[in-house]
Amino acid sequence: MKTGYITAALMLALLGTGCVREVTEQPWGKGIAELPEYPPLADYKLSLNLISKRELITGEGGRLMFALKNIDNKPIRLVEWYVNEPYNVQVYCQPWFPGMNGPDPNMWIPIRMEIDPKQTGRFPLDLMPNNEVQIEKELPFVDSLVVSSNGERRYFIKAELNLKSVKVESPLAAVAIRSPETKGKVVTVQ
Repeated sequence: MKTGYITAALMLALLGTGCVREVTEQPWGKGIAELPEYPPLADYKLSLNLISKRELITGEGGRLMFALKNIDNKPIRLVEWYVNEPYNVQVYCQPWFPGMNGPDPNMWIPIRMEIDPKQTGRFPLDLMPNNEVQIEKELPFVDSLVVSSNGERRYFIKAELNLKSVKVESPLAAVAIRSPETKGKVVTVQ
């Protein structure tokens, strides 16, 4: 019987002292968890092209469509592809003034892209040879741009993938922005 009391007393003593534990926080480097690394791919052939119409109308939205195509004879996997597809492409523009022969390399303006932290999920994108994915991008300034009723404004446009594993840039393109009154008519450049 004495052994039972002694065992019970020891168990209570162990339970009483074993339940208290000091918790210390594990510090992250500078307070932020590390993001995954996406090493550069060594061998790929991709093209990025503007495939939408080049004439936009104020008040109808400034939507541009780009196509990313695998022009290689083997499949490619982009492991860092954003689920929210517009995040995958960064668009640059600059005004095309009358008399300009081409864009000024120092005047490219990136179209601001606000990435919602709740929508930064990624998944692998597999592109088979000659397959493409289309990405729609918005030029937010088109709806608020003032264009005369008999003119148009022109902009140079280029885009690049917003990814770390591949470097792909589109060829130079131009878009014309017109007022709704000039839809389908010949106009002058402003």
